[in-house]
Amino acid sequence: MRPNSIFDKAGLKNGDVIESIDGEKPGASANSSKIFQKMRGSESTSLQITRDGAQLEIILENQ
Repeated sequence: MRPNSIFDKAGLKNGDVIESIDGEKPGASANSSKIFQKMRGSESTSLQITRDGAQLEIILENQ
């Protein structure tokens, strides 16, 4: 995890697995690029993650 990255600021931790971003599964680099472009244009982004076997949702407030 990069310090001060958007994911660090959102509270993600090493070992967290991002299952979806705004309902879209990250995967191929082309899909990931599309997702990050979409994130930049929205006010908030929903991340569904798995942490230590538990499913969590984190809402990122985009700036």
